[in-house]
Amino acid sequence: MDYTIKKYGTYNGKEYDLIQITNNDVIITFTNLGARINQWKIGSDNLILGFDNPQKAAKGKGYYYGASIGRVAGRISNGQFTIDGKDYQLPLNEGDNHLHGGPNGFDLRYWEYDIIQTDSEISITFSLTDQDGENGFPGTLEAQVIHTYTVDNEWKITYKATSDADTLFNPTNHVYFNLNGTHTVPILNHQLKIEADKYVPVKAEGTPVGELSSVEGTAFDVREGKQIGDQFKLNDAQIELKNGFDHPFVIQADASDTPIVLSVPVLNRSIEVSTDCESVVVYTHSVVDPPMEIWGEELHQYAGVTLETQTIPDAVNHDAFGNDILRKGTQFESATTYKLVY
Repeated sequence: MDYTIKKYGTYNGKEYDLIQITNNDVIITFTNLGARINQWKIGSDNLILGFDNPQKAAKGKGYYYGASIGRVAGRISNGQFTIDGKDYQLPLNEGDNHLHGGPNGFDLRYWEYDIIQTDSEISITFSLTDQDGENGFPGTLEAQVIHTYTVDNEWKITYKATSDADTLFNPTNHVYFNLNGTHTVPILNHQLKIEADKYVPVKAEGTPVGELSSVEGTAFDVREGKQIGDQFKLNDAQIELKNGFDHPFVIQADASDTPIVLSVPVLNRSIEVSTDCESVVVYTHSVVDPPMEIWGEELHQYAGVTLETQTIPDAVNHDAFGNDILRKGTQFESATTYKLVY
């Protein structure tokens, strides 16, 4: 296993790099534009969605392909939250809500990086200082996103952060998988298994209704593994509302070491996910806006599916959703591993 550094292109006057790791017939690439994963290939088959260059990434900003998301993943209702009686108003960058860290979130930022290689893995540490008041958040945040790839085809993401004031922090990676090897074949044939007996119903604009609901008897019951396209055929109001999945699944406390598995059995390919996060947001790319090409092919509905591990979105505004407050001077750390099996 080895790596090379290539030029990715220019955006806002800065030059960006691609770090390409090769492990036998697998190639995986990362870039310091948004500390993102950009490709994951078996031979010529691309298993994730990404961008040809930084200009495409900027045009397709709203897709967030492979980007590190922060300070807070998902939507914050009305862009408002309160910490210890102090109210904060964040910029609204999706209708009446604050989405994925705001208009200048982590996803198109320049990240410094260092690379460490051992016999068994290559690790890229991306670092960013997010200043007090950036996107309306209190506190200067020192953030690290560490992408590690192993000889066993495990992609591990470790998030670390500290802040000099109480703030919010709930990062994720917005990777979209399509194990068909091309985004031109929809992900409706994928099998999805999540050890989750509860999920979060959402309103039309994507913010949570405010409750945790049982998956029993719904299209969200994928505890035993179900084909995504089959679930979409069920008479489920939440599926109809969002034209697919765009929902957090709450991982069970008694879940196995790999509570999330995405697979295409006929191709003998799967992604096994282990995480210390409480939930995973599954989004099945129901919206194509703006229309554009990636890798030379037009985007279509259901081009990919996300597995975004995180604290339940909008947790600060819902008592039952967990804790996304990062206290001054404390260390945040979280990790998720995606293992490619083929």
